[in-house]
Amino acid sequence: MRSNDLRYTLPLAAAVVLSGCGGHFNGASPLTEMPSDIAASSQRASATMTVRLADARSVPDAKLVKIFDNLGASPSGPYWGGVEVVVVGGSGNSEFPSTQLAAAFTPSASASATEIEVAAVTPSLPGYGDGGFSLSVNADDKGVPGKALITAQLPGLPPSPPLCCALVIGKDPSGLSLKAGTQYWVVISGANAESGNAAGWDENATDQLHPLLDAVYCSYTPNCPNGAGWYPFTGSAFGTGLAFAVLGKAN
Repeated sequence: MRSNDLRYTLPLAAAVVLSGCGGHFNGASPLTEMPSDIAASSQRASATMTVRLADARSVPDAKLVKIFDNLGASPSGPYWGGVEVVVVGGSGNSEFPSTQLAAAFTPSASASATEIEVAAVTPSLPGYGDGGFSLSVNADDKGVPGKALITAQLPGLPPSPPLCCALVIGKDPSGLSLKAGTQYWVVISGANAESGNAAGWDENATDQLHPLLDAVYCSYTPNCPNGAGWYPFTGSAFGTGLAFAVLGKAN
């Protein structure tokens, strides 16, 4: 099955592309680690978040506290990347109406987040670029993403490899303080990207029993069930949630 042969629309406006099926994949070769960190401005004046693109298999274990992690572990791989939830830049379009994608997490103990690892990739879609997207950690606003607490512009997106293990990694050495029992969101946004660009976020299919809370921001109003805005959803037919990790240090 070819990478873009199977698409469907989730009930809440997120388009999903199946990257591989039946042992045949139409994807790029596995990544090698990108050599340099790219600094980007943070919304907190006291710190910056640096962003790099990496192969998860070459990322060293920094012994950080796992505030949240559904990426999985060896030998099964950091995540199973057979499915990408796709968003586009600008105001969306009739095929991909959503321009932002978010995954919720709730720390069990108060901690400071110093590293965000997101399985974000260039989607397997012909004709789309990968520029103009941003990565942020947002506060919760009544069950959907609210104000960005820290954000960085992405230098691009890694190519979509077969199954795993591309990552976008954001680092904030000073740490973003997170409260125990409070819901937060990791967000990939194309709100300021050009309409010809797209981003994919791989789902984690290693855990089939515990669906996670995700959300898309539907911008293309004709295809938004209740107008433009955030639409939460939990899991899909191919995975239980978007693959990511939030790491740091205990407060």
